[in-house]
Amino acid sequence: MKSVKVAYANIPNVGDLLNKYIIEKCFNVEVEHTSNYLKADVVGIGSSLGLYQKAKDFKHIVKQMLMGKGNPWVWGTGFMYSESNHEPRFWEPMHFAAVRGKLSLERVEKIINQKLDIPVCDGGILTSYLLDNKISSKRYEVGVIPHYKEQDEPAFKKISDSFPNSILINLRKDPLTVIQEISQCEYILSSSLHGLIMADSFNIPNMHIFVSNKMMGDGFKFADYYSAFDLKDDYWDIKKGIPDKNDIIDNYRILSKDVDRKKQEMMECFPYKE
Repeated sequence: MKSVKVAYANIPNVGDLLNKYIIEKCFNVEVEHTSNYLKADVVGIGSSLGLYQKAKDFKHIVKQMLMGKGNPWVWGTGFMYSESNHEPRFWEPMHFAAVRGKLSLERVEKIINQKLDIPVCDGGILTSYLLDNKISSKRYEVGVIPHYKEQDEPAFKKISDSFPNSILINLRKDPLTVIQEISQCEYILSSSLHGLIMADSFNIPNMHIFVSNKMMGDGFKFADYYSAFDLKDDYWDIKKGIPDKNDIIDNYRILSKDVDRKKQEMMECFPYKE
């Protein structure tokens, strides 16, 4: 079996660990995790594009030079933060199979001064394939998913307790357990981007909820992901109350046919396959 070096954060969080699970399952290659983004074969699920831009200060330039330069393939990756006035250029060379959304695509094209004809979506859209696309029987009315950095925020238990049959899903648990739990929900409320993406993969109506400022980034990654579907990030701030099922249904705009199309595109564009 072919081995591929894939760069992603080495933390117990499903959103990052999806890289290994999805790539090995869908493309029959062995994933070798690396924390050296500049020597990876692939950078996939995550918000890591900014790590490939040349650092502005001397200290980080030296660090990047010591890490070395490779020629990574970008597959569904996006930026963490919004565009700056002076966007740094990428370390060369880089190859682009797909980026997470149209917002990231526009920035990449501007940086490299070249138009790209590539898909836009997050690789997490393939999550349903980890359960062989089997439709799970529903055990829960609502699944509530905190971002892993918000796991201890009391608001999430309050949200979960407001529904008669709900589950509070911990993204630090075994990834396949988390995915199974998500698939068993009729609706999802999540402050985690990949909680929402995994729900989309199973065509489960979901809503982005904003709870705290503990997460990294300025919200760009959410806007970027939804731009792949020509949608805006219409999140719900829980300061105005807890949404009900009708709020989730009325707010949900992603169509199953569009999810199927994105899955096919992300499968076809992966650069390493057996």
